[in-house]
Amino acid sequence: MARQPKKPNPPPKQHERVHGAGSIVEVAPGVFRAWTPPDKDGKRASRRFSSREAAHRWLVGEPEPLVLYVGPYLERWLTLRAPTLRGRSLQTAAQFLGYAEAGAASIAGIPLAALTSDDCQAWLNGLLLTNTRYSVKVTSGYVSGALNAAVHRGLISAKPLRETRLPKPDERPPRAWRHDEVSRLLAAASGSHHAIWLAFAIGTGLRLGELRALEWSDLDLAAMTVR
Repeated sequence: MARQPKKPNPPPKQHERVHGAGSIVEVAPGVFRAWTPPDKDGKRASRRFSSREAAHRWLVGEPEPLVLYVGPYLERWLTLRAPTLRGRSLQTAAQFLGYAEAGAASIAGIPLAALTSDDCQAWLNGLLLTNTRYSVKVTSGYVSGALNAAVHRGLISAKPLRETRLPKPDERPPRAWRHDEVSRLLAAASGSHHAIWLAFAIGTGLRLGELRALEWSDLDLAAMTVR
């Protein structure tokens, strides 16, 4: 019967005494067990940790450091900025900052201190699958401003969106709608509150923001003009 090869000896355990608070042993690579000092009955409590620092904090009774994630940080940043924003500006900022939770690779659940440019690039790539390049660019601008503020406050050391890139815009010329396509659109919107907006936009070429800014004094119903 062939002799079984002798198993190699395991690496020696690394002990560390914590003055007056017990001891820490690395029981496996990257796994640390901490023991408290014996109580009056001679019993010791123990726990496993993924780092020596976490084990030490538990032994000496220090609270676990709070982890600030990207999503809550953006919410807090917007709350602090709210007094300087009004009306639609505040709504717009909230809308685009909310995109941090969207896409195939959301960044909202990533610890702020661990956020990388690769995380941000993957997030932007995911947003581009379901959003226009313009809206993704605006979103990137809002989030970049918030993250830049985190750098100035010492919460992160670099600007993770600085190295990201959006693809070049589609160079194909836009195709105008045909008359029959416009007719079908207006027929589908007939009877809804969208009908007047669509008819006015198609008839004048005004953009949505310009339409919303119109007042009755801008209209001359007799001459059928708008200024």
